[in-house]
Amino acid sequence: TWQRDMRTKGLPLLGTGLIYDMDPETLKIQPLECPPHWWVIDGMDFGFDHPQAHIQLWWDKDEDTFYLARAWKKSRALPTEAWSATKSWAANVPTAWPMDGLQTEKGSGKQQKSYYAEEGFNMIHEHATWKDGGVGVEAGILELYRLMKDGKLKVFSHLSGFFEEVISYHRDDKGKIAKVGDDLLDAIRYAYMMRRFSKQMCDIHAPKKVKLKFKQYR
Repeated sequence: TWQRDMRTKGLPLLGTGLIYDMDPETLKIQPLECPPHWWVIDGMDFGFDHPQAHIQLWWDKDEDTFYLARAWKKSRALPTEAWSATKSWAANVPTAWPMDGLQTEKGSGKQQKSYYAEEGFNMIHEHATWKDGGVGVEAGILELYRLMKDGKLKVFSHLSGFFEEVISYHRDDKGKIAKVGDDLLDAIRYAYMMRRFSKQMCDIHAPKKVKLKFKQYR
């Protein structure tokens, strides 16, 4: 029940200080090619004054192991720039996004997520939630922590932005998460929450079927 409460009510874990208290070197692996049968999902965190972030997780279901293979973040970047920077790996991949993507712009009345969908991002039809409901942050932190400790989350060694975030992600003296420098970590959490919508790499790269039109002759 405590895990359910964390998912649905967002009840916090106790403690202060560094959240992922481990040697980040234990997470590093050299980049590799994604096997066609692995499952793939992207995650994004909206931002402008603070960086927006985009990541890609590969999921080896046989070993129940996740690989952080792609990561990009930048402040004051428009959706057009984000798509240009990530489309080589984000095209056709389901993208998880947070609830604030439902916010509407006063001028156009369009939801924030719509601008990214128009650029080309394959936005999942609903914002990130756990399978059993809720958007609890603490549940995601706990599950990612477990994956890291169990060697079930691997990170490509060149993704320096992730390692900068993970070694500084902490709680203040009141036990609250310090909401600074956590953009990629949030994007990872959204992708993990929505992994049920992932697609196999072989399907993502499959050529599109072309419908042929035949004339009827009498």
